Amino acid sequence: MINSFRLVDHIVVMTKGGPDNATALLLYYIYDVGFKFWDQAYAAALTLVLLVILAAVAFGAAEIFAGMMPTYIAFALWTPVLGITALTMITAANTTIQLSVAPEMRGRVMALYLMIFMGGTPLGAPIVGWVGETFGARWTLIGGGAITMLGVLVAVAVFARSKGLVTAQSRAEVRERVMAGSRSLLHRSPA
Repeated sequence: MINSFRLVDHIVVMTKGGPDNATALLLYYIYDVGFKFWDQAYAAALTLVLLVILAAVAFGAAEIFAGMMPTYIAFALWTPVLGITALTMITAANTTIQLSVAPEMRGRVMALYLMIFMGGTPLGAPIVGWVGETFGARWTLIGGGAITMLGVLVAVAVFARSKGLVTAQSRAEVRERVMAGSRSLLHRSPA
């Protein structure tokens, strides 16, 4: 999955996203928007959203790994990674929220954002405390990381479906185009 975000140069050279956009990954799409259609503002917005998604997944994974550390020394050595991923996620989400609203609405939107961000503590803290007391401290980290990753995946799926980016029909169409393209490659006569 990580390699799909850094293979733009191979796609540009070999296929330019074809056949029928079958190899057009998200980063290639951002490249096209920015340099082929010259819409740098939209490409920057897509990049920021991609950063938020990847930072949240990285934070969830780092939190799960922190919960699995076998010793206190290993955990202590891992905490800078946990901190960097947490700061990246929080900063990217904050930036996305602030840049996606009109300037006159920023204060109100940030108040709601911080209310949700900080206001979840009275609800989540007793649950985390119960999990820590019942199952052990490491399971609070593992559970928090798993919930973070699950939340990101659900949010991306809901957003993609609500924007019409992913539907069962479009997935079936893409699959059929890819299969048709691979069949035509198999049945070509040698030149």
